[in-house]
Amino acid sequence: MGYKLTGMYIWSQKVRPSGRQPWANTLVYYNINDDDTSSTIYDLSWNSVDQTWQWTGSYTTDADYGRVAVFDWSVYAESNSIVNFWSECTFIALFLRNNTSNLHAIVCECASSSFYPIGLTCADPSPTTYQWWFGWVWASDPKAIESSSSAVANQWVMLASTRASDWTAKIYINWVLDNTVAWMNNPNYSSWNYLRIWNRRDNYFKLEWKFKLFIGENRTWTATEIADLATEYGFTVS
Repeated sequence: MGYKLTGMYIWSQKVRPSGRQPWANTLVYYNINDDDTSSTIYDLSWNSVDQTWQWTGSYTTDADYGRVAVFDWSVYAESNSIVNFWSECTFIALFLRNNTSNLHAIVCECASSSFYPIGLTCADPSPTTYQWWFGWVWASDPKAIESSSSAVANQWVMLASTRASDWTAKIYINWVLDNTVAWMNNPNYSSWNYLRIWNRRDNYFKLEWKFKLFIGENRTWTATEIADLATEYGFTVS
């Protein structure tokens, strides 16, 4: 079954994608498979940014995507390094969460003195609207770009954001371009914590969600490349 988004219908089909191959611009790449264990989620690039489960990791078999990792408020995964994504970058994640409640980070590097991350996040800017956003720490507001559409629960979502050399930032939901802004600030990696999948924060994170994929590159993907990856994972427009 599909759901309506910005005037179009996005359909998740039962597919078992073979997985994208990393290349020179790939800084980190997770695609959950049988090699991942209850202690480690392996980075499939050559940079070895493996994620270590904090507490015991768990997996389930999803009807659409096969083996996927399961996170809740009690667990997260953390690497042993800070990843410098530079100022031109692309972040793509494929995940499912079970409700639209409060703030949570999908993949992030947090400042040591603040929760504000570089990464893909869901925030609740108003009591009734929950939006996806992508950002890094600058001034007092980390939301460099946020979606114009409300976040959807209980559905697989491919969330992508890019930042180009001309300062143009874009955010895509599945393969549909949702918002574009001029984003002038550059990240500062000097005091940040290691790259994490999921971020536990006391009562703000009492929900369960599934995780399949994350790709981080120091290059701006085109709309066609994002659409091609979304198609590989079963997202099409009817």
